Amino acid sequence: MSGVVLSGATVAGQDFDAAKAEVRRAVEDFLAEVFIQQPDTEVVRAARYAVLGGGHRWRALVAVAAGRIFHHDALQLVLPAASGVELAHAASLVLDDLPSMDDASVRRGKPCTHRVFPAWAADMVPVFLVTLAYEISLDNPRVDAPARIKAALELSAAGLMMIRGQVHDMRQDRMAWQGKSSGWCSATG
Repeated sequence: MSGVVLSGATVAGQDFDAAKAEVRRAVEDFLAEVFIQQPDTEVVRAARYAVLGGGHRWRALVAVAAGRIFHHDALQLVLPAASGVELAHAASLVLDDLPSMDDASVRRGKPCTHRVFPAWAADMVPVFLVTLAYEISLDNPRVDAPARIKAALELSAAGLMMIRGQVHDMRQDRMAWQGKSSGWCSATG
């Protein structure tokens, strides 16, 4: 299996903590560059605030680990799609924190996006992030078009699962976490 030990001790022959740090750094750098290329608007600033500088990037790590089963340079091949999943996940967190949902105060150790930016900008951030997730996932010349389309379809299915989980959450369904979290995890495989 190309160096992947299912016990979790190593990922492609690399210490797990080192692999996690490498992926987290690569995703953070990639997303920072993506945001630099965006126009400087209130929505982009709010999105950048919501995405950068926080989170474990577990979804990206799972995507890269799965990719390393098939290719030694998986990090570079799947980085756009893995980062897209992280953007979509961040969108779900911003949405979940809004006053109309959970009305949270703090996310990832800092005030929630809607508490720092105007309501109209915070309301637009999830749509912006999901759209950006599709853009960076589909615009990857290192991966052939059919694979990019399949990744986009997986991202779509995960998003729909997340929405179903959020609906259950709003109905105070005790199993809401299954749909919300498992949706984004399914997009990494």
